[in-house]
Amino acid sequence: MKYLVTIFLFLLTVQGMTHAEDSMQTRFGLVETARSAPNAMYIDTITVNEKLVYKVEDIFVSLKNTFELGDKDVVLFGTNCGGNSCPFDELHFLILQKGRKPKVVNHSDFISSDGTEKPKQVKDAIVVDLGYDAGRRKKATFDGEKIAIEFEAPGKKAAMKNKDCKWVYDNTVDGQCILEREEDKTCGKLDMNYFPGAVRRGVAAISNSPGFNHDALEKLCLAACKSGKAEKYAVFKRSVCGIK
Repeated sequence: MKYLVTIFLFLLTVQGMTHAEDSMQTRFGLVETARSAPNAMYIDTITVNEKLVYKVEDIFVSLKNTFELGDKDVVLFGTNCGGNSCPFDELHFLILQKGRKPKVVNHSDFISSDGTEKPKQVKDAIVVDLGYDAGRRKKATFDGEKIAIEFEAPGKKAAMKNKDCKWVYDNTVDGQCILEREEDKTCGKLDMNYFPGAVRRGVAAISNSPGFNHDALEKLCLAACKSGKAEKYAVFKRSVCGIK
């Protein structure tokens, strides 16, 4: 039971997806999300003062933040398929400006790999912290016209968070890896791709952190499956998470 509770709380934290209709007030009117039809499964449209400005098919739309950037109001919003293949939102900006039609600006890489979405206004730009991607810090900067994506190598002090490391340990080596023993006594077919979706998505997100060693995780997972006993966390955090 503790594993199910932990997984549920983790998903609430990293996904933040409620798929509910939402609204935000701007200087140029009320921005709202809605269903394109009364019986539509998806909240798939954005309106400004009840006029349609954005629609996407079979995708959830959610509003996140609004900013005043000079004579423009900028709304950060996300789109998501709602399935296991879409753990995090693709992000976009909706631009509102007096005398001009609303415009959506996006970038093919405007998405977080670990669930981090921290936007802030820096002078005449909007900067979105997108967390870590393959161990590198990732951010998006919008200057009012276009989005630029930047990657930074982690600094010397950057390290994987202990709480994230412990979550992986509890749900793999001290959890699912041992549970797999019930399915295959020899553990000869152990493959983490067959773990529950919540565990897979959680590990995939956290594995972007600096110091994460996926090969070490698989090795300790297999050992736990074969022995029915998890390696001590002190060993796990050093070999898998790079935490001394």
